[in-house]
Amino acid sequence: MEASLAREQAADRHVHQLLKDKSQPLGNILQAFVDYRQLCLTNTFAEFAHAQEHQARLWQAHTDGKRYFHDALSDLRKQGNGKSVESRQFAKLYKGWIKESAQFYKGYIKQLSTTFGGIAELQAVAHEVKGDSAGESPSSSLTTEERAAVLASCHQTLIYIGDLYRYRASEKLDNEPDFGPAVGYYGLACTLRPSSGLGHHQQAVVALEQRAHLKSIYNLYRAIVVDEPHPLAAKNLKLEFGKVNAAWEKGELVPKMAPNDEDAAKRILVGWFVRMHSMCAKGEVFSSHTELEREVLSQLANVLKKETSMSETTLMRMVMINLAAQYQAGVLFQGMSAIIEETTISELTCAIEQQQADAQQSFFYFFRLNIKTYTTLLQLFYDSVRSLPSEVAEDDDLVTKLTPVMRRILPALRLYSSWLMCNLHLVDGLNSDDFLGDAISTLWATYARTVDTLADEDVFGVWNLDEFGITYMLEEDVDTLGFKPLQNTQPGVRNQHINADGTLKPRFSDAGVVRVGDDEEMLARAKGLLHDGSYLAHETPMAPIGIVGNRIYYGKALQMAMADAEEARNRPPPPPKVKAKPVPLSYAAAAKSGRTVGGGQVNGAKGPAPTAVTSSRTRQERAVRMVDHLVDEEDGNNPVTPPQQHAAHPAVVTNGELNGNGAPYNGFTNMPSHQPKAANTTPQQAQYPAPVRTPPTLRTPVERLQSVSKLWDNDSSAYPNSSFPSGLPMGALASPPQFTGRSVHHSRVNSAASGRSRASQNIGDSWSSIESLPPQGQQQAQTNGNGVVDGYSTFAESDAGNSMLFGMGGGIWSTGTNGNGVYRGVSPPGGNNVG
Repeated sequence: MEASLAREQAADRHVHQLLKDKSQPLGNILQAFVDYRQLCLTNTFAEFAHAQEHQARLWQAHTDGKRYFHDALSDLRKQGNGKSVESRQFAKLYKGWIKESAQFYKGYIKQLSTTFGGIAELQAVAHEVKGDSAGESPSSSLTTEERAAVLASCHQTLIYIGDLYRYRASEKLDNEPDFGPAVGYYGLACTLRPSSGLGHHQQAVVALEQRAHLKSIYNLYRAIVVDEPHPLAAKNLKLEFGKVNAAWEKGELVPKMAPNDEDAAKRILVGWFVRMHSMCAKGEVFSSHTELEREVLSQLANVLKKETSMSETTLMRMVMINLAAQYQAGVLFQGMSAIIEETTISELTCAIEQQQADAQQSFFYFFRLNIKTYTTLLQLFYDSVRSLPSEVAEDDDLVTKLTPVMRRILPALRLYSSWLMCNLHLVDGLNSDDFLGDAISTLWATYARTVDTLADEDVFGVWNLDEFGITYMLEEDVDTLGFKPLQNTQPGVRNQHINADGTLKPRFSDAGVVRVGDDEEMLARAKGLLHDGSYLAHETPMAPIGIVGNRIYYGKALQMAMADAEEARNRPPPPPKVKAKPVPLSYAAAAKSGRTVGGGQVNGAKGPAPTAVTSSRTRQERAVRMVDHLVDEEDGNNPVTPPQQHAAHPAVVTNGELNGNGAPYNGFTNMPSHQPKAANTTPQQAQYPAPVRTPPTLRTPVERLQSVSKLWDNDSSAYPNSSFPSGLPMGALASPPQFTGRSVHHSRVNSAASGRSRASQNIGDSWSSIESLPPQGQQQAQTNGNGVVDGYSTFAESDAGNSMLFGMGGGIWSTGTNGNGVYRGVSPPGGNNVG
C-alpha cells in the first residue's frame, strides 16, 4: 500500500511539472493525467477512510490543468485569424480532456455504487449518471460514519462533473454552448445532500454567467439558509445585489419590450422584484418603499392571471427568495444582538448596533412582503373560485373547478401555508406594529374567507376533498428539503416531509413510488390548505380566526357568529303545537247538515231549483258517492292527522331550525356545533380583530428595536441558541404563547351531508467550487362546567389530521354524544342521523 501511495504522489508531482513547462507536448500532459487518475482510483478504494484526501489532490490537479488550457487557448484567440486553425485544434484537445475527466468521475460514482451497495440515494444517482461501469453489488453492512463518507464522496464528485461541464460551456468549446449538463449535475448534488449549499452556489455561478439575476439571487439564498452553507455565498450575494443596483442605474434591469411580447410582463416583473430585494437587503429606510412594494404586488397579480405569461418555476423562485430573505435577516439581527451583549468596547458596540438596526429594518421589509404576497395569492385563489360559472360550480367533479390560475398558484400557497405555521408567533407578536399591523389584519381576513370557501360544500367541500391524499413528497416538498425557513418542529402541525410515525416520506421520483395524476395532486394541495386552516381556527390561540358551526370567520363576523350561536343555545324552546284530531264525518251527519262529504248541495240547501233531468242525475250521483263513502270510511289510506317523522328519515337541522316548519331545535343547549374555539383569557394575549397600535410618532427607533429583539427568543427551531426570560408580557415585547391544545366545541351538524366522507362511503476565486464547512406529554382533555369531558385535547387527537379530516370520531366537524349530553359521533334526536 505504501508503494502505491508513493507512485500516486509521484504522478501528482509529474502532472504539475508538465503543466508548468510550456515546451512540453500536449500529448504528454494528457497521458500524465490518465496515469494519475488510475493510481488515485486504486488507492481511494484500497483505503476509503482517506478518500477525501485523494479526491482533493486529484481535483487540484484538474483545476491547474483547466487553468493551463484556458491560458493557452486565450493566447491563441487573441492573435486573431492568423491562429484560427491552431485555436480550433487546441479547443478540440481541450474539449477532449474535459470529456475524459468527466467520464472518469462518472465511472467513479458507478464504482461507488457497486462497491457500497444498499444505499438507495447512491444507487439513484448512479442510475442517472452515465458511466462505463455498470451493475450493483448486494447490500453491504456500513456504519453510519461510513455511509456518510460514501455519500459525501459522491456529492463532491457530482460537483466536479458539473464544474467540468461548466468549463466546457464557458470556454465556448462547442458551436452552441450548453450549461444544461452543469446545472443538472449540480442539481443531483443538491438532491443527494440537501443540507449542503455547495450545489446551489455552483448553480448561482452559472446563472451569473448567463446574467440571470433572479436565478443568481435564488441559488445564493439557497446556499445560505441550509445547515452547511457555502462559506462564500453571503459575500457573493452582496456582490450580486450591487450588480442589480448598477443595472438599475443604467436602465438595464427592467427591459423595454414590445407590448405584444408574451414574456414582456414576466420579465418586467422580475426586474422590479430583484430591484426591491436589492434595496430592502440594505436595511436602509427609503421613501419609495411603499410604491415599489405596491408595483411588485400588482404586477405579480396581473401576470398570474394570464394563461401562459409566467411559469410555476418563476413564481416558486420568487416565493422562496422572499422566505429566505426574511429568515436570513432575522438570523443577522439575532446574531448582532448576541455580539452586542458580549462586546464592551463602546466604539465597536455602536458599529454593531447600526448593523443590528439595518438587519431589523431589512427583516421588517421582507416580513411585510411575505404577508402581502401571501394575501395576494389567497385573493387570486378566492377570486378564481367565485368567478366559476354556475354550471361548473355545481358540478360534482372537482377537477373541472381547477382553473389555470389555481393550478399555477397552489404549490406556492402550499409553501406559504407552511411559512405561516412556522412564523405564527411572529405574526401574532407583531400584529400591533404600526408598519405591519394593517397588513396582518388583511391577511387574516383574506385567509379566513379563502379557507371557508374551500370548506364550502357547494364549491370544493370538506367531504369532497377528504378522498384526496398523497403519501409522498411533491415537487415543492422535495425542493424545500433542508430549507431552514420552512423547518417546523411544532407538535401537531402538518409536516410535508415527515410521516405520522416520524419517518421521511418517499420522494415523488423515488423508485417504487406510484404517482397519481396532476389533478389529484392539485386537489391534495387544496386539502392541505384546508387542513392547516382548520388547525389554526380550532387549535391555535394565536390565530384570530374561529369555526362556528361549519363556517370559518374572522373579526367582527366571528364575533357576530359567536353571539348568534350563544343566543341559539340559550333561547328556550317554544311549547310544541298540538293539533286537535278532526272527528270523522259520517254520511248521516252530512245529510243532516245539508251537505255531502264531497261538498255538494242536498235537500234544503240554497240554490236554483233543479230540473227533472238534473234532479234525476243528481240523485244518482249522490247514491254512488254515498256507497263509495261507506265502503272507504274505514280505509287507512287517507289519514286525517299529519304524518309522524320516521326515525329512518329525520329532519335536517339548519341554523338551529327544523327545515320545513321553522321550529327551533330544543337540543342546542348542549350542542357543541356553535361553540367556537375558546378565546384566550390570558391577559398577555393580543386582542382581535382591532389591535391597539402605538402611533409611529410615540415610538422611537430604539423602543421599536428593543421590542423586536425578543421576538425570536422562543423560536429555537427557526433561530437557534435563543432563550426567553419568563414573566414578561406577551405580544411584540415578549415571547408569544406556545401551541397549546384546547378543547373547543364544534361539530358539523348544520350540513345535510354531514354523515360520512366519500372515502368512507366508497467566476473568480470567490466563485470557486470549494467544499463548504464540515457537516456539522400528551395533554389532558378539558371539561365543561358540568365536568363533562368535551372530547378534544389537541387537534391531532381529534382525528382532523388523518384521512377523515373533518369526519367521525371526535373531529372538530364530527357529531354525536358521549352519553353526558355532549354530542359526539351521531346526530341529535330529530337531526340528521349519520350513525
